[in-house]
Amino acid sequence: MSIPLTLEICSGKEDESIRSRTRSTIQATGVIYTRFDDFGCQMVRKLAPQSVLSPLFSDRFDCIDVGRCLANAEFPGKFCVVADTLPNTAMVQRELERQFPSLDLHVISHDDARAEVSPEPRRALA
Repeated sequence: MSIPLTLEICSGKEDESIRSRTRSTIQATGVIYTRFDDFGCQMVRKLAPQSVLSPLFSDRFDCIDVGRCLANAEFPGKFCVVADTLPNTAMVQRELERQFPSLDLHVISHDDARAEVSPEPRRALA
């Protein structure tokens, strides 16, 4: 049984540790870390990942750069854009979907993730 492959495009902050993490991580989790400078349509086609993770923006690139490449490569998997805090995640989602209608795009905010795992019990709807 093979592990679904995920390609994570890292911002410049992670560059030093990418190569050391990659070999052991691929075998254990199916995640491949790459720098944006090494990322491209050819990599997407060759690796055929099920999902690609990208920060909303970083010092070197943003999710628009990644989305263009994925759209050009006709990427059929999930494109997950991760952001720290967003005032309106749904609005960002809509804008990116407008830019890249062919991509299965998901915007994930850390605030949204925290709300999902909140220890407060949910109230039943009447």
